[in-house]
Amino acid sequence: MSDLLARAQNTAEVERKQLEAAERKEAAERQRQIKEYQAAVARYKKAVRQWEYTPLLCNDGTRSPTCVCGGNWRGCCSWHDGVDGCPREEPTPPVPPPGVTDALE
Repeated sequence: MSDLLARAQNTAEVERKQLEAAERKEAAERQRQIKEYQAAVARYKKAVRQWEYTPLLCNDGTRSPTCVCGGNWRGCCSWHDGVDGCPREEPTPPVPPPGVTDALE
């Protein structure tokens, strides 16, 4: 009977250790996701700053010396047949991992 009890205790101890190892692995993966998201947010903010200060493209192919993608486009490229648009696409924000509050708000 005591041999059976010892095996049961040993099995419980092994299962507890496996559960703890799985929890540590999950926590490490969560930390990796958070760090990856933080790096993506930093890259996104840099890309937005670059996009905001990119000169507008006029319809005649020139770049506006005074108007930028992130500003008001009114009156831009008036001597160049109007605004063709921004030569760059506006950056897309990163998606936060589940359970993480959005760092962009």
